[in-house]
Amino acid sequence: MLVDPHVHSYFSAGEGFASPTELVVAAKRRGLDAIALTDHESCAGVAEAIAVGERCGLLVIPGAELVVGRKRHILALGIPESPPPQVRSLRDTVLWVRDQGGITVAAHPFFYGGLGTAAVLCDAIEVHNSCGDRFMDVRAELPAARAQMPRLAGSDAHSADMVGLGRTWVDCDPTLPSVLDAIQSGRTRIAKRTYIPAGQFLRWIDEHFTPRAARRLKLAGAAIYFTHLMRNLLALPLDFLRAGRAGRVVFSRTGTEQNNSTLHAIHRRESSARPRSDSRR
Repeated sequence: MLVDPHVHSYFSAGEGFASPTELVVAAKRRGLDAIALTDHESCAGVAEAIAVGERCGLLVIPGAELVVGRKRHILALGIPESPPPQVRSLRDTVLWVRDQGGITVAAHPFFYGGLGTAAVLCDAIEVHNSCGDRFMDVRAELPAARAQMPRLAGSDAHSADMVGLGRTWVDCDPTLPSVLDAIQSGRTRIAKRTYIPAGQFLRWIDEHFTPRAARRLKLAGAAIYFTHLMRNLLALPLDFLRAGRAGRVVFSRTGTEQNNSTLHAIHRRESSARPRSDSRR
Protein backbone atom coordinates (compact mmCIF):
# COMPACT_ATOMS: atom_id res chain seq x y z
CA MET A 1 0.00 0.00 0.00
CA LEU A 2 1.14 3.54 -0.75
CA VAL A 3 0.79 5.61 2.41
CA ASP A 4 1.35 9.25 3.32
CA PRO A 5 1.73 9.00 7.11
CA HIS A 6 1.92 12.71 7.95
CA VAL A 7 -0.97 14.97 6.87
CA HIS A 8 -2.62 18.00 8.53
CA SER A 9 -6.12 19.47 8.12
CA TYR A 10 -7.53 22.78 9.30
CA PHE A 11 -7.92 21.21 12.73
CA SER A 12 -4.19 21.81 13.23
CA ALA A 13 -4.74 25.06 15.13
CA GLY A 14 -4.34 27.51 12.25
CA GLU A 15 -1.51 25.61 10.52
CA GLY A 16 -3.61 23.48 8.20
CA PHE A 17 -5.73 24.89 5.38
CA ALA A 18 -7.73 21.96 3.97
CA SER A 19 -10.68 20.03 5.32
CA PRO A 20 -10.30 16.33 6.08
CA THR A 21 -12.57 15.67 3.09
CA GLU A 22 -10.33 17.66 0.74
CA LEU A 23 -7.26 15.78 1.95
CA VAL A 24 -8.84 12.37 1.41
CA VAL A 25 -10.05 13.32 -2.08
CA ALA A 26 -6.60 14.67 -3.00
CA ALA A 27 -4.90 11.50 -1.72
CA LYS A 28 -7.22 9.27 -3.73
CA ARG A 29 -6.68 11.35 -6.86
CA ARG A 30 -2.91 10.99 -6.51
CA GLY A 31 -2.95 7.22 -6.27
CA LEU A 32 -2.45 6.77 -2.55
CA ASP A 33 -4.02 3.84 -0.71
CA ALA A 34 -3.95 5.41 2.75
CA ILE A 35 -3.12 8.57 4.69
CA ALA A 36 -2.63 9.24 8.37
CA LEU A 37 -4.44 12.35 9.59
CA THR A 38 -2.01 13.77 12.15
CA ASP A 39 -3.32 17.15 13.26
CA HIS A 40 -1.49 18.97 16.03
CA GLU A 41 -2.75 17.73 19.39
CA SER A 42 -6.13 16.85 17.88
CA CYS A 43 -8.13 13.94 16.50
CA ALA A 44 -11.12 16.18 15.74
CA GLY A 45 -11.01 15.62 11.97
CA VAL A 46 -10.53 11.85 12.05
CA ALA A 47 -14.22 10.84 11.99
CA GLU A 48 -14.90 12.97 8.89
CA ALA A 49 -11.81 11.68 7.10
CA ILE A 50 -12.64 8.03 7.85
CA ALA A 51 -16.23 8.46 6.61
CA VAL A 52 -15.08 10.02 3.32
CA GLY A 53 -12.32 7.43 2.97
CA GLU A 54 -14.79 4.57 3.32
CA ARG A 55 -16.91 6.02 0.51
CA CYS A 56 -14.01 6.52 -1.91
CA GLY A 57 -11.92 3.46 -1.01
CA LEU A 58 -9.04 5.05 0.88
CA LEU A 59 -7.86 3.91 4.31
CA VAL A 60 -7.54 6.69 6.89
CA ILE A 61 -5.21 6.03 9.81
CA PRO A 62 -6.38 7.96 12.89
CA GLY A 63 -3.60 9.87 14.56
CA ALA A 64 -2.16 13.12 15.85
CA GLU A 65 1.13 14.99 15.99
CA LEU A 66 1.89 15.34 19.68
CA VAL A 67 4.25 17.69 21.50
CA VAL A 68 6.27 15.89 24.17
CA GLY A 69 8.98 16.89 26.60
CA ARG A 70 10.67 20.12 25.58
CA LYS A 71 8.42 20.87 22.59
CA ARG A 72 9.48 17.80 20.60
CA HIS A 73 7.16 16.33 17.97
CA ILE A 74 6.10 12.73 17.46
CA LEU A 75 3.39 11.17 15.32
CA ALA A 76 0.97 8.89 17.14
CA LEU A 77 -0.69 6.55 14.63
CA GLY A 78 -3.70 4.39 15.40
CA ILE A 79 -4.93 6.30 18.45
CA PRO A 80 -8.66 7.02 18.99
CA GLU A 81 -8.10 10.32 20.82
CA SER A 82 -5.41 12.68 22.09
CA PRO A 83 -3.64 11.68 25.32
CA PRO A 84 -4.75 13.18 28.64
CA PRO A 85 -2.95 16.38 29.75
CA GLN A 86 -0.79 14.58 32.32
CA VAL A 87 0.83 12.47 29.59
CA ARG A 88 3.57 14.80 28.34
CA SER A 89 7.01 13.17 28.61
CA LEU A 90 8.34 11.18 25.66
CA ARG A 91 8.41 7.96 27.68
CA ASP A 92 4.87 8.35 29.03
CA THR A 93 3.51 9.28 25.60
CA VAL A 94 5.12 6.31 23.86
CA LEU A 95 3.72 3.96 26.50
CA TRP A 96 0.27 5.56 26.36
CA VAL A 97 0.13 5.26 22.56
CA ARG A 98 1.12 1.59 22.71
CA ASP A 99 -1.57 0.98 25.37
CA GLN A 100 -4.09 2.39 22.88
CA GLY A 101 -2.92 -0.08 20.23
CA GLY A 102 -1.01 2.57 18.29
CA ILE A 103 2.60 3.23 17.29
CA THR A 104 4.84 6.28 17.48
CA VAL A 105 6.93 7.85 14.72
CA ALA A 106 9.70 10.40 15.28
CA ALA A 107 8.62 13.31 13.07
CA HIS A 108 11.36 15.30 11.21
CA PRO A 109 13.91 14.34 13.90
CA PHE A 110 16.56 16.85 12.80
CA PHE A 111 14.35 19.85 12.11
CA TYR A 112 12.27 22.20 14.28
CA GLY A 113 10.66 20.20 17.08
CA GLY A 114 12.55 17.02 16.20
CA LEU A 115 13.73 14.43 18.71
CA GLY A 116 17.24 14.22 17.33
CA THR A 117 19.00 11.01 18.30
CA ALA A 118 16.20 10.25 20.80
CA ALA A 119 14.15 9.30 17.72
CA VAL A 120 15.22 5.70 18.29
CA LEU A 121 12.89 5.55 21.31
CA CYS A 122 9.89 5.61 18.96
CA ASP A 123 8.62 2.69 16.86
CA ALA A 124 9.70 4.23 13.53
CA ILE A 125 11.56 7.24 12.15
CA GLU A 126 10.42 9.70 9.50
CA VAL A 127 13.54 9.76 7.34
CA HIS A 128 11.94 11.99 4.72
CA ASN A 129 9.76 15.03 5.32
CA SER A 130 8.75 17.02 2.25
CA CYS A 131 9.03 20.29 4.20
CA GLY A 132 12.73 19.60 4.86
CA ASP A 133 15.84 19.07 2.76
CA ARG A 134 18.40 16.41 1.81
CA PHE A 135 20.68 17.12 4.78
CA MET A 136 17.84 16.61 7.24
CA ASP A 137 16.98 13.33 5.55
CA VAL A 138 20.54 12.03 5.67
CA ARG A 139 20.87 12.81 9.37
CA ALA A 140 17.59 10.96 10.02
CA GLU A 141 18.75 7.95 8.00
CA LEU A 142 21.83 7.46 10.18
CA PRO A 143 20.16 6.64 13.54
CA ALA A 144 17.56 4.62 11.65
CA ALA A 145 20.35 2.53 10.12
CA ARG A 146 22.28 2.11 13.37
CA ALA A 147 19.21 1.07 15.37
CA GLN A 148 17.64 -0.91 12.47
CA MET A 149 14.48 1.19 12.73
CA PRO A 150 11.50 1.17 10.36
CA ARG A 151 11.70 4.13 7.96
CA LEU A 152 8.88 6.33 6.71
CA ALA A 153 8.51 9.17 4.22
CA GLY A 154 5.74 11.71 4.77
CA SER A 155 4.64 14.93 3.14
CA ASP A 156 3.82 16.86 6.34
CA ALA A 157 1.11 18.36 4.14
CA HIS A 158 -0.67 21.44 5.46
CA SER A 159 -2.79 21.86 2.33
CA ALA A 160 -4.39 19.53 -0.20
CA ASP A 161 -1.84 20.22 -2.95
CA MET A 162 0.98 18.90 -0.75
CA VAL A 163 -0.55 15.47 -0.03
CA GLY A 164 1.53 12.58 -1.30
CA LEU A 165 4.76 14.48 -1.97
CA GLY A 166 6.37 12.09 0.49
CA ARG A 167 5.04 8.55 0.51
CA THR A 168 5.91 5.13 1.89
CA TRP A 169 5.29 1.66 0.50
CA VAL A 170 3.93 -0.54 3.30
CA ASP A 171 3.74 -4.29 2.75
CA CYS A 172 0.35 -5.01 4.34
CA ASP A 173 -3.35 -5.63 3.86
CA PRO A 174 -5.69 -2.61 3.57
CA THR A 175 -6.70 -2.65 7.24
CA LEU A 176 -5.59 -0.49 10.15
CA PRO A 177 -4.14 -3.33 12.28
CA SER A 178 -2.21 -4.67 9.29
CA VAL A 179 -0.75 -1.24 8.45
CA LEU A 180 0.36 -0.58 12.01
CA ASP A 181 1.87 -4.04 12.37
CA ALA A 182 3.75 -3.74 9.06
CA ILE A 183 5.22 -0.35 9.99
CA GLN A 184 6.29 -1.56 13.42
CA SER A 185 7.79 -4.70 11.90
CA GLY A 186 9.81 -2.71 9.37
CA ARG A 187 7.98 -3.87 6.23
CA THR A 188 8.33 -0.44 4.65
CA ARG A 189 10.36 1.28 1.97
CA ILE A 190 10.54 4.84 0.75
CA ALA A 191 8.38 5.22 -2.36
CA LYS A 192 8.77 8.94 -3.05
CA ARG A 193 10.93 11.82 -1.82
CA THR A 194 9.83 15.24 -3.03
CA TYR A 195 10.88 18.50 -1.38
CA ILE A 196 8.41 21.37 -1.48
CA PRO A 197 10.04 24.26 -3.42
CA ALA A 198 10.63 27.48 -1.49
CA GLY A 199 8.52 29.38 -4.02
CA GLN A 200 5.53 27.16 -3.31
CA PHE A 201 5.92 27.76 0.42
CA LEU A 202 6.00 31.52 -0.13
CA ARG A 203 2.89 31.44 -2.34
CA TRP A 204 1.12 29.27 0.22
CA ILE A 205 1.89 31.79 2.98
CA ASP A 206 0.71 34.72 0.85
CA GLU A 207 -2.55 32.95 0.07
CA HIS A 208 -3.47 32.13 3.68
CA PHE A 209 -2.16 35.03 5.77
CA THR A 210 -2.52 38.80 5.87
CA PRO A 211 0.43 40.72 4.36
CA ARG A 212 1.76 41.68 7.79
CA ALA A 213 1.45 38.16 9.19
CA ALA A 214 2.97 36.72 5.99
CA ARG A 215 6.07 38.92 6.30
CA ARG A 216 6.59 37.90 9.92
CA LEU A 217 6.07 34.22 9.11
CA LYS A 218 8.52 34.33 6.19
CA LEU A 219 11.22 35.93 8.34
CA ALA A 220 10.68 33.49 11.20
CA GLY A 221 10.59 30.52 8.82
CA ALA A 222 13.80 31.59 7.08
CA ALA A 223 15.58 31.99 10.42
CA ILE A 224 14.46 28.55 11.63
CA TYR A 225 15.33 26.85 8.34
CA PHE A 226 18.84 28.30 8.00
CA THR A 227 19.60 27.66 11.68
CA HIS A 228 18.80 23.97 11.26
CA LEU A 229 20.52 23.82 7.87
CA MET A 230 23.81 25.04 9.34
CA ARG A 231 23.41 22.79 12.37
CA ASN A 232 22.88 19.74 10.17
CA LEU A 233 25.76 20.59 7.86
CA LEU A 234 28.17 20.96 10.78
CA ALA A 235 26.97 17.77 12.47
CA LEU A 236 26.99 15.46 9.44
CA PRO A 237 30.73 14.60 9.41
CA LEU A 238 30.65 13.49 13.05
CA ASP A 239 27.41 11.57 12.44
CA PHE A 240 29.01 9.59 9.61
CA LEU A 241 32.06 8.77 11.72
CA ARG A 242 29.82 7.43 14.47
CA ALA A 243 27.65 5.47 12.05
CA GLY A 244 30.42 3.31 10.61
CA ARG A 245 29.31 0.98 7.81
CA ALA A 246 25.70 2.17 8.01
CA GLY A 247 26.91 5.72 7.44
CA ARG A 248 28.87 4.73 4.33
CA VAL A 249 25.85 2.98 2.84
CA VAL A 250 23.52 5.90 3.62
CA PHE A 251 26.02 8.30 2.04
CA SER A 252 26.22 6.27 -1.15
CA ARG A 253 22.51 5.45 -1.44
CA THR A 254 20.48 8.41 -0.15
CA GLY A 255 18.72 10.24 -2.95
CA THR A 256 18.70 7.33 -5.41
CA GLU A 257 15.29 5.73 -5.07
CA GLN A 258 16.30 2.60 -6.99
CA ASN A 259 18.49 1.62 -4.03
CA ASN A 260 15.84 1.90 -1.33
CA SER A 261 15.65 -1.89 -1.15
CA THR A 262 19.37 -2.02 -0.27
CA LEU A 263 18.86 0.46 2.56
CA HIS A 264 15.82 -1.48 3.69
CA ALA A 265 17.90 -4.66 3.95
CA ILE A 266 20.24 -2.91 6.38
CA HIS A 267 17.35 -1.62 8.49
CA ARG A 268 15.35 -4.85 8.54
CA ARG A 269 15.11 -6.62 11.86
CA GLU A 270 13.13 -9.49 13.33
CA SER A 271 9.60 -8.37 14.21
CA SER A 272 10.06 -9.66 17.74
CA ALA A 273 12.96 -7.35 18.45
CA ARG A 274 10.68 -4.50 19.58
CA PRO A 275 7.82 -4.99 22.08
CA ARG A 276 4.35 -4.70 20.62
CA SER A 277 0.97 -3.94 22.06
CA ASP A 278 -1.63 -6.68 21.82
CA SER A 279 -4.50 -4.20 21.69
CA ARG A 280 -4.52 -3.37 17.97
CA ARG A 281 -7.73 -1.64 17.01
